[in-house]
Amino acid sequence: MALKKIDEYIDKQMLLSMGEDMVKNVYINVLKPMMKEMIKDSDNKYDDLILPFIDDIDKVMLPLIDKIDGEEG
Repeated sequence: MALKKIDEYIDKQMLLSMGEDMVKNVYINVLKPMMKEMIKDSDNKYDDLILPFIDDIDKVMLPLIDKIDGEEG
């Protein structure tokens, strides 16, 4: 018996939703805290100007991440 197409074995929407959740978790729990620490540790004082606005990046990033699976919310 021949194998079916790969998309017949996998629920593509489920994988996209899982991927979206994973990207959101990496952004919130890894990248954002890392950015904050790197700014604090940097000798470049211009970086310190960014720190008060670091949470504003969420207004851009989270809606972009939310588009990965093509579903609302």
